[in-house]
Amino acid sequence: MRVLFEKLHSFPVLRMAFIVAIACVMAFGLLQGSALDGKTGIFRMQTAFTVERLGAILQEWGEEGVAAYRRTMYADYIFPLAYGILLASGIALTSTPKEKAAAPKQTALFLFSLPLIAALCDLVENSLQLIQLQDPQTLDPTLTFFTALAASIKFTLLGISITAIAVYGFLRLRQRVQAKRASTD
Repeated sequence: MRVLFEKLHSFPVLRMAFIVAIACVMAFGLLQGSALDGKTGIFRMQTAFTVERLGAILQEWGEEGVAAYRRTMYADYIFPLAYGILLASGIALTSTPKEKAAAPKQTALFLFSLPLIAALCDLVENSLQLIQLQDPQTLDPTLTFFTALAASIKFTLLGISITAIAVYGFLRLRQRVQAKRASTD
């Protein structure tokens, strides 16, 4: 994990992952179009733990909405890799100065792993959704539960990752301001 931390402790990696993530978001918009406008959102669909709730959402979406969502799945296999690398790189860069990237603290390593785990959960979720959406009329309760569980874990880990970047970024900024003040005194 330390080797990966050091490799992702890089602004070029961060920029490339950002570009790929933005391209995926644009692809989602193009592939989905307006099929789901005004309907229950994707977040609620992904976190529907019961067949009844998922079935109601898919029924509301209709064949056009389900087909539009299925079209986005190809980009949604690239997106987790992009955001996982983007957030892990962000945590590496904000948590640890470049000269210490080869030996990050345990907390930084732990937080660094969270967006990568979230990306894996997203890939599992996507695969389970593809199975489920082959025939939306016969949803499996077990698959529905595990799909929603993977999505819920993903969203939780992403929230923690984004918070970690914000906190580490604030701490780094405060360090720089204090160092600047100390050098001008």
